[in-house]
Amino acid sequence: MVKNTLRKKLFRDMSRAAMQFLSIIMLCALGTFAFAALDGMARMTRTTIDTYFEENNLCDFWVTLPAGMDRAALDKIEAVDGVTEIIPRFVMDMETTLGDNVNANVTAYDGAMTINKPLLREGELLDPSDMRGCLIQERYANAQGLALGDRISVKLYGEEHTFVIRGVCVSPEYVALSMGVASDPNEYGFILINARALPQIPLTQAIVTIADDAGEDAVQQAIEAALPDALVMDRGAHTSTARCNNDAQMFENLTYVFPLLAYSVAALIVMTTLSRMIDNQRMQMGTLKALGFSAGQIRNHYLSYAIVPSFVGATIGTVIGH
Repeated sequence: MVKNTLRKKLFRDMSRAAMQFLSIIMLCALGTFAFAALDGMARMTRTTIDTYFEENNLCDFWVTLPAGMDRAALDKIEAVDGVTEIIPRFVMDMETTLGDNVNANVTAYDGAMTINKPLLREGELLDPSDMRGCLIQERYANAQGLALGDRISVKLYGEEHTFVIRGVCVSPEYVALSMGVASDPNEYGFILINARALPQIPLTQAIVTIADDAGEDAVQQAIEAALPDALVMDRGAHTSTARCNNDAQMFENLTYVFPLLAYSVAALIVMTTLSRMIDNQRMQMGTLKALGFSAGQIRNHYLSYAIVPSFVGATIGTVIGH
């Protein structure tokens, strides 16, 4: 009987102030919708990035030695506790014959591409013995109108070197590839070749993977100690991977910003509505007290004016958001 009486009063009062309570429901629905939707996008983005990097064996460190990555330097890196695999290579920006201001990031591997493995879209992977073939970035190939079997020429010290496109790919290392400020495939992209195709260029970089249980900071410090002149970058310092992580972090931050704004406005409406209602119903509160209702029952009754519409709005927002 007591619960029925207070419930009838609750819905009667809410119907009399329908617009205020409808606003609370809508704002709570909006906040929960934004949280559910953005949280789903943030989790999907983070999972996609992590899975892509793991499946294609993204390296843990980029070690650059301007003087050249000789066998002695590679042995020092391999001797570091925790290092599991290392591949020497060189990376250089070169002009192309595709047009004015059209350049290519040429990455040349000394051996099989088992680290930072390219994800093939068309064609076939590059054989380590293939001196004339290359893999080309998908967006770059599309922007330049290139396809399998076409030739792309790069200029090195004034001399042209031509490569046949064996495959079109994307790379975990070059998710966000840019020259300068913005990434424009009409002007810049990457190609992957074998280092022996351009033997006049020294190998200046090594990409390194480490064991899952190895401490990244400890391994980095050990490599820097073994090669004092080397520049050692981890994933947090590498431009492409850092941008990917920043994008994922941005979604994660937005997950909380927009819902908090909606909830803050809803809280202000609740506070204003309840304050006005309590001021106008002081006599009814006294009547309820005289009829035997306890202070706790009366307090919970007025709290229901905030809880009920918030719960309804949150339920609607959660269902729609997911």
